[in-house]
Amino acid sequence: MDRLLSSAESLVRVGATDAGPGAGDQSSLDGAAAALRAGDMAQALSRIDALSPETKAKVASVVSEITARRDAAATLATLNQQALAAISGKLP
Repeated sequence: MDRLLSSAESLVRVGATDAGPGAGDQSSLDGAAAALRAGDMAQALSRIDALSPETKAKVASVVSEITARRDAAATLATLNQQALAAISGKLP
């Protein structure tokens, strides 16, 4: 997670908030980084979705990694539930 966060933070640095298009990107990136630190990949992706198109293009590889991790975590959660159901004898 730290490598992913570091990668996301190093990809884009945005100037002052009065810099024009994409000026709110730093706030969105900061929010995405905080969400990643908290383990909330859905919130991180939501914050990244608010970025300007130019910035989104720069962080596309990070978005792919976050999406893959989110999907893997969901799959593991499903497998865990199925394993617990099998152990308890309550198969669907």
